[in-house]
Amino acid sequence: MELEVKIAFLEQSITELSDVVYSQQQQIDSLKNDQHRMRTHLQSLDKDDQHVIDDQPPPHY
Repeated sequence: MELEVKIAFLEQSITELSDVVYSQQQQIDSLKNDQHRMRTHLQSLDKDDQHVIDDQPPPHY
């Protein structure tokens, strides 16, 4: 009887831990997507700034 109680408790603990791991993986995936979008956006801003700088005459003119 005592072993059955321990096994039931362990099964419940495993299920709860599995749910936590799944939730954390979803958060990690979301953060990775956010990071990718930000990196892409920053790279596009950097490219736009380079075009503006290239179009301006040098400061000694």
